[in-house]
Amino acid sequence: MRVLHLTSGMKWTGPAAVAVDQVAALRDAGAEAEIAVAANSPLAARLAGHGWVRPLLAPGRRPSDFFRDVSALAETLAREPFDVVHAHGSHDHLVAVAARGRNGPPLVRSFHHASSFRPLFAAWGRRRASGFAFSSSALEATFVERFGRRKPCARFSPVVDLERFRPDPRRREILAEYGIPADAFVVGTIGKMAAGRGHDVAIRILAACREPRVVLLHVGKGDRKEALWRLAAELGVGERNFGAGYQEENLPSLYRAMDAFLFTASGADQGHRAVLEAMASGLPVVCRDLPGVSDFRILKGPGFVSRSEEEAGAALDFLATHPSEHRAMAEAARRGAGSFSGAEFSAGARRFYEEVIESGNNRNVVRVSAAGGKHA
Repeated sequence: MRVLHLTSGMKWTGPAAVAVDQVAALRDAGAEAEIAVAANSPLAARLAGHGWVRPLLAPGRRPSDFFRDVSALAETLAREPFDVVHAHGSHDHLVAVAARGRNGPPLVRSFHHASSFRPLFAAWGRRRASGFAFSSSALEATFVERFGRRKPCARFSPVVDLERFRPDPRRREILAEYGIPADAFVVGTIGKMAAGRGHDVAIRILAACREPRVVLLHVGKGDRKEALWRLAAELGVGERNFGAGYQEENLPSLYRAMDAFLFTASGADQGHRAVLEAMASGLPVVCRDLPGVSDFRILKGPGFVSRSEEEAGAALDFLATHPSEHRAMAEAARRGAGSFSGAEFSAGARRFYEEVIESGNNRNVVRVSAAGGKHA
C-alpha cells in the first residue's frame, strides 16, 4: 500500500506534527507512506534527510501558490502510482481535489479542528473525498451530525512514542535550573502563550489549590507571558508560577520532572497530543472537560476530568497529598497511552485505507477506528 500525505503546515506543531508522526508509524509498520510538506519551511528543514519527506508544496498561500501546488501534485500523481492521497488541511484538500482529477487515487481528508468544517468550497471538497479521518471521536460526532455518514470514517488519534516519552526517576537538576524547590509538587502545562490557550486558566487553578507545595511549570512561549505573570502575582501565586520557555528537544525530560499534568485548552489539533505524551511519561492528568478528552478514558484511572477551576484545584491537591493514589494513577496513565502507540495506530489506519480503496464512492460504509478496530 502506497499513501501520500499532504500537510502545508510550516512548523513542527499542531496538525503538521501529528501528520508526520502518523506517516512515520505507517512506515514502521511496513506501509509505503510519504508526506509532502512546504518547501523552505522550518518543518522541511527539521525533516531534511528523510527520504519519505517531499518538499513539494509552496510555502505561501497566494492564488499563484495554489496553482503551483496543484501542478506539482498532478505531475507527481501522473508519474508515480499512489493508492491513496491523504490531505491534512483545507488548502491541502482543495489542492488534492484539483490535482487528482476524476480518475486519480482515492482522497482522504483529515479534520484536526472543528473550524475546518467551515471554509469556502468545503462542501465541494467533501463531495470529492473518498473518506474522512478525525483527530478525535468528538470531531467525528460533530461532522456526522452536520453532514451525515455516507463515506468511510475513521478516528486518527495522535501517535505517541512510548520510548521517547516514558517514566523515569525525577531529574531534580532540571527543576533547579528553573528555580523550582526540590520538595515541590510540580504540575506542568504545555502550549503557546497566546489568547485562548489556557495558561490563564491554569494559573487560576493554581490559585485554587490549598496545598502550598503545588507549583505550576509552563512549557511554551508567546506574547502573553508578561500578562500571565502579572495575573499570577495578582492572585498571590507568583512565587509558585514558573516558566521553561519552548522546549521541543528537552520536552521528554521536562515531562519526567513533573508530578502531574494539567490540560486546560485545545490547541490547533484537537487530538490533544500533549495529553498522550504526559500519560506515556507516567503522569496523572487533570483535564478540563473538553471535546476529545473522553477518548483517553481518563476517568478509568489516569486522572480527573474537571468541570471548574475549583474542581481542578481540588484534584491537584488530592494528587499532591495522596502518594499511593498518585502512583496508581501514574501507572494507569502509562498503560492507557499504550493504546495510542504507532503499532496500534497503523493497524487501524491500514484497515481504513483498504476500506476506502475497496468502497470507492459506494454507500456501504464501515467505520474503522485507527485507535482500535472496526465498528458497525
